[in-house]
Amino acid sequence: LIPDNYQENRENKLDMRTSPTAIGYSLVSIVSAYDMNFIDKEEALVLIDKVLKSVASLEKWNGHLYNWYDIKTKSVMQPRFVSTVDSGNLVASMIVVREFLSTLEEEKLLKLCDKLINNTNFKKLYTKKNVFSIGYDDNEGKLSIYNYNKFASESRLTSYLAICKGDVPAKHWFSLDKSLTTYKGHKGLISWSGTSFEYYMPLLFMKNYPNTLLDESYYFAYFCQKEYIERVSRKLPWGISESAYSELDNSLNYKYKAFSTPYLKAKEDKENRVVLSPYASIMAMELFPDSVISNIEAFMKLGMYGKYGLYESYDYDNKNVVEAYFAHHQGMILVGLVNYLKKNVIKNY
Repeated sequence: LIPDNYQENRENKLDMRTSPTAIGYSLVSIVSAYDMNFIDKEEALVLIDKVLKSVASLEKWNGHLYNWYDIKTKSVMQPRFVSTVDSGNLVASMIVVREFLSTLEEEKLLKLCDKLINNTNFKKLYTKKNVFSIGYDDNEGKLSIYNYNKFASESRLTSYLAICKGDVPAKHWFSLDKSLTTYKGHKGLISWSGTSFEYYMPLLFMKNYPNTLLDESYYFAYFCQKEYIERVSRKLPWGISESAYSELDNSLNYKYKAFSTPYLKAKEDKENRVVLSPYASIMAMELFPDSVISNIEAFMKLGMYGKYGLYESYDYDNKNVVEAYFAHHQGMILVGLVNYLKKNVIKNY
């Protein structure tokens, strides 16, 4: 199981815990590495086998993984919480692996993958309001009172999969809030936090259809981010999302939160810190390739490239590079690049 992050300024550089999203992206990264000819079929299958068997051995709640596990002991970490969106990310990733395995006719692994997908019961996280709770609190024995009710959300992927699996009714898709907002003559869906993640993460797995509400919103989110960043500095790359930033907690870990583009969010807060992360634009590479390539070049000029690729983020407020790699963000970078270079191979799976 993949560690959550690697941070260069800590004595213990690896954070030996993991989440369903990190595990999911580690699986998709194996498939991506195979499709890019970085590893051969045998290595891909050995790695997938190890990850899936580890996932099968973990304690679960109605087929869902908990939010955090200690990867040395495989025990659930406190708080014992099941995150709806993390489960969706893992199931999406396992579907990619399932389709990959079916092209190789690997029956034994296929059965294990199918079992893990089918056992993940999204009904248990669905509410009477026809939307998903953000998760289940095992310590309290009940669903969280907070919901994923926006269409411009990372949870859109979970919603899509839960409907496809038959766990929730199709009317759920039409119960999601599709409120629009406008800025400088452009319009698009409003999100809760105003992050790239809410708009573009599902795009790594789901196809885009021109002239739709989502398509228009992808361009709207891009326009708003570009405009906002240019007001701060014309030399900066765009890409504002949830990420680590240049402040340390008592254990010398970088702190982590959602950073936002003001014109895109419903949530009211006074935070206007500018933190830019490479994954936040690379997820949208299929839509804005020239812009994203310019972005990568701009990040390089800021010293954002290290031993394992692009660093987590650039904190503009104190001009610091956050010298860390988060497993799920590296996975999103890899999938964004591979989808672009290999004609949407991950989406097609």
